[in-house]
Amino acid sequence: MHVNNVAVHPQFRRRGFAEMLLDAGFARGRERGARTVYLEVRRSNEKAVRLYEKLGFREAGVRRKYYSDNGRTRSSSSVARSPGRAGGHGGAGRSGGTREAKP
Repeated sequence: MHVNNVAVHPQFRRRGFAEMLLDAGFARGRERGARTVYLEVRRSNEKAVRLYEKLGFREAGVRRKYYSDNGRTRSSSSVARSPGRAGGHGGAGRSGGTREAKP
């Protein structure tokens, strides 16, 4: 399973909605037979990286020049992987960077 985008309106951030969205997606992936979850995250997006680490993702690599910044410069993205969900939530693992985890 590959997570392409997770977004929460600024007015509703820091209330656990991103985690709930991810959990629902991981559950749906498990129902459909997904065994691993992948995602990319801008390394400079510290809040997202912390969330994914909390959810069990671990960095597995880096994709250089993955993101374009206003069409001029490019940032790096890390790639991560986890064998299972951390934090006692039961189910998938996740992390910061391009993340891979078990759903």
